[in-house]
Amino acid sequence: STQSTWGHFLSVYFFSTMADISSSLTQLAQMDPVALLIAEFVPLTAIDWAGVVAKPISLVRLTDRSGHVGTGCAYAAASEVAALFDQLGGAVLPPPPRWNPWLQKDATFSETESAAISGIDMALWDLYGRRVGKPVCELLGRRRRDRVLAYCTVLLPFPTQLPCPEVDAILDDAVQQGFKAIKVYIDGFGREVNRTAADEARGVALLHYVRARVGPAVRLMVDVWG
Repeated sequence: STQSTWGHFLSVYFFSTMADISSSLTQLAQMDPVALLIAEFVPLTAIDWAGVVAKPISLVRLTDRSGHVGTGCAYAAASEVAALFDQLGGAVLPPPPRWNPWLQKDATFSETESAAISGIDMALWDLYGRRVGKPVCELLGRRRRDRVLAYCTVLLPFPTQLPCPEVDAILDDAVQQGFKAIKVYIDGFGREVNRTAADEARGVALLHYVRARVGPAVRLMVDVWG
């Protein structure tokens, strides 16, 4: 069921038909496990998340005995990714369709562990693609498009009055960087314990203000967090 769910997502948004994806995943799953020569977990500069949270990030690099290298990245410290990698079996890894820690019996993972698994998973897909000489999109069937719209996420204050110079500066910066889509996370909005009609009206007013500020051509998303 997980395979079919992801297959539907990939077929709609990125790659090919469900039949193409199912066929490709079946062929890939029949490949032999890969024995790794080196597994590297390299700490990178922490990402400053909207000036509020500094998230650790690490590079995952898996090298097989033939010299093929697969690369991924994880929102987790390198030491945490390395520890989870060893916990999950390490040195010999099956093809990506068969490597799915989330489907193990009684598997439970923290947010950090899930981020670490994602980094390893990315590197494993990349590694198998390089082993067969294909980009990952072709491992999943075929390429449907060459370009995907990128968006940025911005953290906005929840001002009591508009206009708000701080909101203006954040939105203007995103637009000036050339983003054609913006996801807005409004500090506290959607998580009020005792939300009132006035709070909701203030949130709606801010979203109207955001739309007016960025203009009609920019796509908007709202991250409500509950």
